[in-house]
Amino acid sequence: MSEKEDTETLIRTEHSLQEMSDEIEQILVRLEREVDAKSDESLFSFFDMAEKKLDRFEMPKKKITLAPPSFVTTTFCPSLMTRQFGVLEPQKREIKPKPKSARPKSPVPCRKSKVVNKRSVSIVYTLQVPGTIFSVCPVGNGTAWIGTGFRDKSVRQGALFLVDVDGNTTMTLKTGYNPLSLALTKSGNILFCSGLRCRLINFDDSGKITIFNDKATHTQGVATTKEYNVLISCMNDGKIIRMSEGGSVVETLENDSRGQKMVDSPLKLQENINGDICVLNGSGPEKCSNPKGKELICLSGGKVKFKYHGNTATQALMKPTFSDITCDKRRNILISDFYNDCVHLLDKTGKFLKYIGTKDDGIVNPEGIAIDSSGNVMLCSQNNLMYIENYMH
Repeated sequence: MSEKEDTETLIRTEHSLQEMSDEIEQILVRLEREVDAKSDESLFSFFDMAEKKLDRFEMPKKKITLAPPSFVTTTFCPSLMTRQFGVLEPQKREIKPKPKSARPKSPVPCRKSKVVNKRSVSIVYTLQVPGTIFSVCPVGNGTAWIGTGFRDKSVRQGALFLVDVDGNTTMTLKTGYNPLSLALTKSGNILFCSGLRCRLINFDDSGKITIFNDKATHTQGVATTKEYNVLISCMNDGKIIRMSEGGSVVETLENDSRGQKMVDSPLKLQENINGDICVLNGSGPEKCSNPKGKELICLSGGKVKFKYHGNTATQALMKPTFSDITCDKRRNILISDFYNDCVHLLDKTGKFLKYIGTKDDGIVNPEGIAIDSSGNVMLCSQNNLMYIENYMH
Protein backbone atom coordinates (compact mmCIF):
# COMPACT_ATOMS: atom_id res chain seq x y z
CA MET A 1 0.00 0.00 0.00
CA SER A 2 1.12 3.49 -0.74
CA GLU A 3 1.51 6.11 1.89
CA LYS A 4 -1.60 7.90 0.64
CA GLU A 5 -3.74 4.76 0.92
CA ASP A 6 -2.48 4.10 4.45
CA THR A 7 -3.43 7.59 5.48
CA GLU A 8 -6.95 7.25 4.05
CA THR A 9 -7.39 3.89 5.83
CA LEU A 10 -6.36 5.44 9.15
CA ILE A 11 -8.85 8.27 8.68
CA ARG A 12 -11.71 5.81 7.95
CA THR A 13 -10.72 3.72 11.00
CA GLU A 14 -10.74 6.80 13.18
CA HIS A 15 -14.24 7.72 11.99
CA SER A 16 -15.48 4.15 12.61
CA LEU A 17 -14.07 4.15 16.12
CA GLN A 18 -15.73 7.46 16.85
CA GLU A 19 -19.13 6.14 15.65
CA MET A 20 -18.65 2.95 17.65
CA SER A 21 -17.88 4.98 20.76
CA ASP A 22 -21.09 6.97 20.31
CA GLU A 23 -23.15 3.79 19.82
CA ILE A 24 -21.61 2.16 22.92
CA GLU A 25 -22.44 5.22 24.96
CA GLN A 26 -26.09 5.05 23.85
CA ILE A 27 -26.18 1.29 24.53
CA LEU A 28 -24.88 1.80 28.06
CA VAL A 29 -27.51 4.42 28.76
CA ARG A 30 -30.26 2.09 27.57
CA LEU A 31 -28.74 -0.82 29.50
CA GLU A 32 -28.97 1.18 32.67
CA ARG A 33 -32.72 1.71 32.07
CA GLU A 34 -33.29 -1.98 31.31
CA VAL A 35 -31.49 -3.07 34.47
CA ASP A 36 -33.63 -0.75 36.51
CA ALA A 37 -36.74 -2.31 34.93
CA LYS A 38 -35.59 -5.84 36.04
CA SER A 39 -37.24 -7.55 33.04
CA ASP A 40 -35.51 -10.63 31.57
CA GLU A 41 -37.30 -10.40 28.24
CA SER A 42 -36.35 -6.78 27.75
CA LEU A 43 -32.74 -7.61 28.61
CA PHE A 44 -32.56 -10.42 26.00
CA SER A 45 -34.03 -8.19 23.30
CA PHE A 46 -31.62 -5.46 24.32
CA PHE A 47 -28.54 -7.69 23.88
CA ASP A 48 -29.76 -8.80 20.41
CA MET A 49 -30.17 -5.20 19.40
CA ALA A 50 -26.72 -4.27 20.73
CA GLU A 51 -25.05 -7.16 18.90
CA LYS A 52 -26.60 -6.16 15.57
CA LYS A 53 -25.52 -2.54 15.97
CA LEU A 54 -21.94 -3.45 16.75
CA ASP A 55 -21.67 -6.00 13.92
CA ARG A 56 -22.07 -3.33 11.28
CA PHE A 57 -18.70 -1.81 12.24
CA GLU A 58 -15.85 -3.32 10.28
CA MET A 59 -12.24 -2.74 11.24
CA PRO A 60 -9.55 -2.74 8.51
CA LYS A 61 -8.13 -6.22 7.95
CA LYS A 62 -5.21 -5.05 5.84
CA LYS A 63 -1.82 -4.59 7.44
CA ILE A 64 -0.89 -0.96 7.55
CA THR A 65 2.74 -0.01 7.30
CA LEU A 66 3.61 3.28 8.92
CA ALA A 67 6.63 5.20 7.82
CA PRO A 68 8.08 8.36 9.37
CA PRO A 69 6.70 11.42 7.66
CA SER A 70 8.84 13.41 5.30
CA PHE A 71 8.81 17.11 6.00
CA VAL A 72 8.96 19.67 3.27
CA THR A 73 9.84 23.25 3.97
CA THR A 74 6.96 25.53 3.05
CA THR A 75 5.66 28.99 3.77
CA PHE A 76 3.53 29.37 6.88
CA CYS A 77 -0.11 29.98 5.91
CA PRO A 78 -2.33 31.32 8.72
CA SER A 79 -5.55 30.56 6.80
CA LEU A 80 -4.54 26.90 6.40
CA MET A 81 -3.78 26.59 10.13
CA THR A 82 -7.13 28.15 10.95
CA ARG A 83 -8.94 25.73 8.60
CA GLN A 84 -7.22 22.69 10.17
CA PHE A 85 -7.21 23.58 13.87
CA GLY A 86 -9.73 26.36 14.24
CA VAL A 87 -9.31 29.63 16.08
CA LEU A 88 -8.03 29.61 19.66
CA GLU A 89 -9.52 32.27 21.87
CA PRO A 90 -8.54 32.94 25.48
CA GLN A 91 -11.15 31.95 27.98
CA LYS A 92 -12.67 34.97 29.62
CA ARG A 93 -13.28 34.73 33.31
CA GLU A 94 -14.89 37.47 35.27
CA ILE A 95 -13.45 37.75 38.76
CA LYS A 96 -15.90 39.27 41.15
CA PRO A 97 -14.56 40.83 44.34
CA LYS A 98 -15.57 39.02 47.48
CA PRO A 99 -18.00 40.95 49.61
CA LYS A 100 -16.54 42.26 52.81
CA SER A 101 -18.16 40.55 55.72
CA ALA A 102 -17.54 40.47 59.39
CA ARG A 103 -15.11 37.82 60.63
CA PRO A 104 -17.07 34.82 61.89
CA LYS A 105 -16.75 34.25 65.57
CA SER A 106 -14.91 31.12 66.62
CA PRO A 107 -16.95 28.67 68.68
CA VAL A 108 -13.93 28.36 71.01
CA PRO A 109 -12.61 31.63 72.41
CA CYS A 110 -9.02 32.31 71.28
CA ARG A 111 -6.41 32.72 73.98
CA LYS A 112 -4.21 35.75 73.79
CA SER A 113 -0.57 34.89 73.23
CA LYS A 114 1.73 35.57 76.14
CA VAL A 115 3.86 38.66 75.61
CA VAL A 116 7.53 37.77 75.85
CA ASN A 117 9.76 40.49 77.24
CA LYS A 118 12.34 41.61 74.73
CA ARG A 119 16.03 42.07 75.42
CA SER A 120 16.84 45.59 76.53
CA VAL A 121 20.14 47.35 77.14
CA SER A 122 20.23 50.46 79.29
CA ILE A 123 22.67 52.59 81.28
CA VAL A 124 21.85 52.58 84.99
CA TYR A 125 24.86 54.43 86.34
CA THR A 126 27.43 56.87 84.98
CA LEU A 127 30.63 57.62 86.84
CA GLN A 128 30.58 61.23 88.00
CA VAL A 129 34.35 61.48 88.48
CA PRO A 130 37.19 60.92 86.00
CA GLY A 131 38.14 57.32 85.48
CA THR A 132 37.00 53.97 84.11
CA ILE A 133 34.77 51.28 85.62
CA PHE A 134 36.84 48.08 85.60
CA SER A 135 34.80 45.63 87.67
CA VAL A 136 31.35 44.98 89.10
CA CYS A 137 30.10 42.71 91.88
CA PRO A 138 26.34 42.43 92.62
CA VAL A 139 25.34 42.54 96.28
CA GLY A 140 21.57 42.11 96.11
CA ASN A 141 18.37 44.14 95.92
CA GLY A 142 19.62 45.87 92.79
CA THR A 143 22.82 47.19 94.40
CA ALA A 144 26.37 46.43 93.33
CA TRP A 145 29.97 47.34 94.04
CA ILE A 146 31.87 48.82 91.12
CA GLY A 147 35.64 49.18 90.95
CA THR A 148 37.00 52.30 89.26
CA GLY A 149 40.43 53.65 88.42
CA PHE A 150 42.70 54.82 85.61
CA ARG A 151 44.37 52.91 82.80
CA ASP A 152 47.59 54.76 83.54
CA LYS A 153 49.07 52.57 86.28
CA SER A 154 51.10 55.47 87.61
CA VAL A 155 47.85 57.12 88.74
CA ARG A 156 46.79 55.34 91.93
CA GLN A 157 43.33 56.70 92.51
CA GLY A 158 41.31 53.49 92.54
CA ALA A 159 38.02 53.42 94.41
CA LEU A 160 34.94 51.32 95.10
CA PHE A 161 31.39 52.68 94.84
CA LEU A 162 28.25 50.99 96.13
CA VAL A 163 25.49 52.00 93.67
CA ASP A 164 21.83 51.09 93.22
CA VAL A 165 19.65 50.68 90.12
CA ASP A 166 18.53 54.30 90.37
CA GLY A 167 22.10 55.50 89.91
CA ASN A 168 22.62 56.60 93.50
CA THR A 169 25.95 56.14 95.29
CA THR A 170 25.45 54.93 98.86
CA MET A 171 29.07 54.23 99.85
CA THR A 172 32.58 55.09 98.62
CA LEU A 173 35.87 53.38 99.52
CA LYS A 174 39.30 54.52 98.34
CA THR A 175 41.57 51.63 97.43
CA GLY A 176 44.52 53.39 95.81
CA TYR A 177 45.11 50.47 93.43
CA ASN A 178 42.81 49.72 90.51
CA PRO A 179 40.24 47.07 91.54
CA LEU A 180 40.37 44.99 88.33
CA SER A 181 38.36 42.08 89.77
CA LEU A 182 35.86 41.91 92.64
CA ALA A 183 34.32 39.16 94.76
CA LEU A 184 32.24 38.95 97.93
CA THR A 185 33.10 36.54 100.73
CA LYS A 186 30.52 34.61 102.74
CA SER A 187 30.77 37.14 105.54
CA GLY A 188 30.16 40.06 103.16
CA ASN A 189 33.72 41.37 102.93
CA ILE A 190 35.24 42.41 99.61
CA LEU A 191 38.16 40.80 97.80
CA PHE A 192 39.77 42.68 94.93
CA CYS A 193 42.77 42.13 92.66
CA SER A 194 44.87 45.00 91.37
CA GLY A 195 47.29 43.13 89.11
CA LEU A 196 49.88 42.53 91.80
CA ARG A 197 48.20 41.39 95.00
CA CYS A 198 44.80 40.19 96.12
CA ARG A 199 43.55 42.40 98.90
CA LEU A 200 40.76 42.03 101.43
CA ILE A 201 38.50 44.82 102.64
CA ASN A 202 37.33 43.75 106.08
CA PHE A 203 34.17 45.57 107.10
CA ASP A 204 34.35 43.89 110.52
CA ASP A 205 37.55 45.88 111.09
CA SER A 206 36.28 49.31 109.98
CA GLY A 207 36.96 48.60 106.30
CA LYS A 208 40.66 47.95 106.82
CA ILE A 209 42.45 46.83 103.64
CA THR A 210 44.95 43.99 104.04
CA ILE A 211 46.78 41.59 101.71
CA PHE A 212 44.75 38.40 101.51
CA ASN A 213 47.69 36.02 100.93
CA ASP A 214 51.38 36.83 100.59
CA LYS A 215 52.09 33.86 98.30
CA ALA A 216 49.61 34.91 95.63
CA THR A 217 51.40 37.42 93.40
CA HIS A 218 50.57 39.05 90.07
CA THR A 219 46.90 38.27 90.63
CA GLN A 220 44.44 39.31 87.94
CA GLY A 221 41.22 37.53 88.89
CA VAL A 222 39.37 36.55 92.04
CA ALA A 223 36.09 34.66 92.47
CA THR A 224 34.22 32.81 95.18
CA THR A 225 32.84 29.29 94.73
CA LYS A 226 29.56 27.68 95.79
CA GLU A 227 31.48 26.15 98.73
CA TYR A 228 32.62 29.69 99.68
CA ASN A 229 36.22 29.00 98.77
CA VAL A 230 38.24 31.66 96.96
CA LEU A 231 39.80 31.22 93.50
CA ILE A 232 42.76 33.45 92.63
CA SER A 233 44.67 33.52 89.34
CA CYS A 234 48.44 34.04 89.40
CA MET A 235 49.31 35.36 85.95
CA ASN A 236 53.11 35.05 85.91
CA ASP A 237 53.19 31.62 87.58
CA GLY A 238 50.46 30.07 85.43
CA LYS A 239 48.62 28.87 88.53
CA ILE A 240 45.10 28.97 89.93
CA ILE A 241 45.01 28.79 93.72
CA ARG A 242 41.96 27.66 95.68
CA MET A 243 41.91 29.14 99.19
CA SER A 244 39.65 29.13 102.18
CA GLU A 245 37.90 32.29 103.32
CA GLY A 246 40.66 32.70 105.87
CA GLY A 247 43.38 32.74 103.21
CA SER A 248 44.91 29.26 103.61
CA VAL A 249 45.77 27.34 100.42
CA VAL A 250 43.43 24.41 99.73
CA GLU A 251 44.49 23.41 96.21
CA THR A 252 46.78 24.58 93.43
CA LEU A 253 45.78 23.99 89.80
CA GLU A 254 48.72 24.11 87.43
CA ASN A 255 49.50 20.92 85.46
CA ASP A 256 47.30 18.11 84.16
CA SER A 257 47.89 14.36 84.62
CA ARG A 258 50.57 14.39 81.89
CA GLY A 259 52.48 17.24 83.49
CA GLN A 260 51.37 19.79 80.88
CA LYS A 261 50.52 23.30 82.07
CA MET A 262 46.78 23.84 81.66
CA VAL A 263 46.80 27.65 81.61
CA ASP A 264 49.84 29.72 80.64
CA SER A 265 48.76 33.12 81.89
CA PRO A 266 45.46 33.00 83.84
CA LEU A 267 43.56 36.27 84.09
CA LYS A 268 39.88 36.65 85.12
CA LEU A 269 38.13 33.47 86.23
CA GLN A 270 34.79 32.14 87.45
CA GLU A 271 33.40 28.85 88.73
CA ASN A 272 30.35 27.52 86.87
CA ILE A 273 27.44 25.88 88.70
CA ASN A 274 28.56 22.44 87.47
CA GLY A 275 31.96 22.91 89.14
CA ASP A 276 33.92 23.80 85.98
CA ILE A 277 36.48 26.57 86.33
CA CYS A 278 36.31 29.01 83.44
CA VAL A 279 39.44 31.13 83.09
CA LEU A 280 40.66 33.65 80.53
CA ASN A 281 44.15 32.87 79.29
CA GLY A 282 46.53 35.66 78.28
CA SER A 283 49.55 35.67 76.03
CA GLY A 284 52.09 35.41 78.84
CA PRO A 285 53.60 37.82 81.35
CA GLU A 286 52.16 41.21 80.48
CA LYS A 287 53.69 44.62 81.00
CA CYS A 288 50.35 46.43 81.05
CA SER A 289 48.37 46.66 84.26
CA ASN A 290 45.12 45.30 82.82
CA PRO A 291 45.90 42.59 80.20
CA LYS A 292 43.23 40.88 78.09
CA GLY A 293 42.64 37.22 77.34
CA LYS A 294 43.17 35.61 73.95
CA GLU A 295 41.07 32.52 74.75
CA LEU A 296 38.73 30.91 77.26
CA ILE A 297 39.88 27.68 78.89
CA CYS A 298 37.44 25.51 80.82
CA LEU A 299 38.97 23.21 83.46
CA SER A 300 37.15 20.19 84.85
CA GLY A 301 38.52 17.36 86.98
CA GLY A 302 42.11 18.55 86.73
CA LYS A 303 42.20 18.71 82.93
CA VAL A 304 41.22 20.99 80.06
CA LYS A 305 37.59 20.40 79.07
CA PHE A 306 37.47 22.78 76.10
CA LYS A 307 38.90 26.02 74.70
CA TYR A 308 37.11 28.91 72.99
CA HIS A 309 38.92 31.34 70.69
CA GLY A 310 35.92 33.33 69.47
CA ASN A 311 33.00 32.82 67.13
CA THR A 312 34.30 31.49 63.81
CA ALA A 313 30.89 31.77 62.08
CA THR A 314 31.04 35.56 61.91
CA GLN A 315 34.13 37.56 61.11
CA ALA A 316 35.11 39.87 63.95
CA LEU A 317 36.78 43.20 63.36
CA MET A 318 39.69 42.14 65.56
CA LYS A 319 40.87 39.03 67.34
CA PRO A 320 38.99 38.40 70.60
CA THR A 321 40.32 40.43 73.51
CA PHE A 322 38.42 39.01 76.47
CA SER A 323 38.10 41.30 79.49
CA ASP A 324 36.01 39.40 82.02
CA ILE A 325 33.85 36.33 82.44
CA THR A 326 30.79 35.21 84.39
CA CYS A 327 28.30 32.30 84.45
CA ASP A 328 24.51 32.22 84.87
CA LYS A 329 22.09 29.75 86.47
CA ARG A 330 21.69 27.88 83.16
CA ARG A 331 25.44 27.08 83.22
CA ASN A 332 25.95 29.44 80.29
CA ILE A 333 29.19 31.39 80.01
CA LEU A 334 29.27 35.12 79.26
CA ILE A 335 32.47 36.86 78.12
CA SER A 336 33.04 40.57 77.50
CA ASP A 337 35.14 41.34 74.40
CA PHE A 338 37.04 44.62 74.79
CA TYR A 339 38.04 45.63 71.26
CA ASN A 340 35.05 44.05 69.47
CA ASP A 341 32.58 45.89 71.76
CA CYS A 342 30.36 42.88 72.43
CA VAL A 343 29.43 40.09 74.84
CA HIS A 344 29.75 36.42 73.82
CA LEU A 345 27.23 33.89 75.11
CA LEU A 346 28.30 30.22 75.23
CA ASP A 347 26.68 27.10 76.60
CA LYS A 348 28.39 24.87 79.18
CA THR A 349 30.15 22.88 76.43
CA GLY A 350 31.73 25.98 74.87
CA LYS A 351 29.33 26.22 71.93
CA PHE A 352 28.73 29.79 70.76
CA LEU A 353 25.06 30.76 71.09
CA LYS A 354 24.89 34.45 70.19
CA TYR A 355 26.02 37.98 71.01
CA ILE A 356 23.82 39.42 73.73
CA GLY A 357 25.18 42.94 73.36
CA THR A 358 27.07 44.84 70.66
CA LYS A 359 28.25 48.33 69.79
CA ASP A 360 24.79 49.04 68.36
CA ASP A 361 23.51 48.79 71.95
CA GLY A 362 25.96 51.44 73.11
CA ILE A 363 28.56 48.99 74.43
CA VAL A 364 32.10 50.36 74.06
CA ASN A 365 35.25 48.65 75.41
CA PRO A 366 33.42 46.43 77.93
CA GLU A 367 35.36 45.38 81.02
CA GLY A 368 33.78 43.72 84.07
CA ILE A 369 30.67 41.56 83.75
CA ALA A 370 28.40 39.86 86.29
CA ILE A 371 24.89 38.44 86.79
CA ASP A 372 22.70 39.94 89.51
CA SER A 373 20.15 38.11 91.65
CA SER A 374 17.37 38.87 89.12
CA GLY A 375 19.26 37.20 86.27
CA ASN A 376 20.20 40.43 84.50
CA VAL A 377 23.65 41.18 83.12
CA MET A 378 25.64 44.01 84.70
CA LEU A 379 28.33 45.26 82.32
CA CYS A 380 31.06 47.87 82.71
CA SER A 381 31.44 50.00 79.58
CA GLN A 382 34.02 52.79 79.96
CA ASN A 383 32.48 55.11 82.60
CA ASN A 384 29.00 53.53 82.45
CA LEU A 385 27.38 50.62 84.25
CA MET A 386 24.91 48.95 81.87
CA TYR A 387 22.04 46.51 82.37
CA ILE A 388 21.16 43.84 79.81
CA GLU A 389 17.73 42.48 80.68
CA ASN A 390 16.18 39.31 79.18
CA TYR A 391 19.41 38.56 77.34
CA MET A 392 18.23 35.05 76.41
CA HIS A 393 15.47 36.47 74.14
